[in-house]
Amino acid sequence: MSIEQTSGYLLVHFVESSTTHMEKIYFSRSQGNDPTRWERLNAGHAVLESHLGTGGVRDPHIVRRRDGSGFTLMATDLRVWEHGHHTPESWRHWTSNGSRSLVLWDSEDLVTWSAPRLKEVAPPSAGMAWAPKAMYDTVHQEYLVFWSSHLYGDDDPTHTQPSYSRILASRTADFHTFSTPQTVLDTGSSVIDMCAIEADGKVHRFFKEDSFREDSPGLCHEVGDHFFADDFLRLAENIGNDRYRQVEGPVVFPDRLVSGRWHLMVDQYMDEPQGYVGLYTDRIASGNWSWSPGFSAPESTKHGSVLALSRSEWERLDHAFGRSESSSR
Repeated sequence: MSIEQTSGYLLVHFVESSTTHMEKIYFSRSQGNDPTRWERLNAGHAVLESHLGTGGVRDPHIVRRRDGSGFTLMATDLRVWEHGHHTPESWRHWTSNGSRSLVLWDSEDLVTWSAPRLKEVAPPSAGMAWAPKAMYDTVHQEYLVFWSSHLYGDDDPTHTQPSYSRILASRTADFHTFSTPQTVLDTGSSVIDMCAIEADGKVHRFFKEDSFREDSPGLCHEVGDHFFADDFLRLAENIGNDRYRQVEGPVVFPDRLVSGRWHLMVDQYMDEPQGYVGLYTDRIASGNWSWSPGFSAPESTKHGSVLALSRSEWERLDHAFGRSESSSR
């Protein structure tokens, strides 16, 4: 499909590696308007990186600002590689005394980006701030930014007692000033990687119970009347576990050509090659998700977010970064 016929999608993500530092920001783009086939831009190289905070970024989320001024990209401030990679002791430290800040960039055109800035969003009682996402609140005309944090009591200032992850949310109008966060999801067991979208007047949220218990619900899909509602109904759980042992990092977005179709990309990390795999539904209210036939993405394309592109944005990215790695997976 030619550029003249398509606008397509941009996937902003990081790349996992146990041999070199790749916890940076990468761009992949759909092949035409097909959101099930992806190729990595910029000759496979990172587009952005951070030397602030921990020196690494994961789980990026991109926002098209409602005022038309451009884009904000935010990410987890976490570097795993070369710092006790994937050891239990390291993960305990990162979740109890890790970074409580997000790394953010701004851009008017998706090509030229500001210098990164580090913004503390989680309270001192939190052990970390992971996997940020944002959703626009049309009533208050602000963005709801939410992330995962282990929380600790006032009597545990060094965060040594057992804890678990909840989802916290804060309001911002400009991605510089954030309100005091509040807990929006607490199941009594660690939950991570929540994303939320609006569809048919409802809010659908997706999150992972971060557990290896046999009875764990795994990746869940729930629906409620609004973001802060207490009436969320579970539509599906253990999404993706019919094929993969563990999935996380859900990203959900509508198909721009097929009316009513939604795509769900999940990051499977227990089997090699790791990275995103795809599902879809033609009725999101059903909670029924099917595997996308022919889905492909470069190996180790990890936890990110998807942005629908205009034709001029597609062309601008093409000129700046070109296309590179497609996948045979």
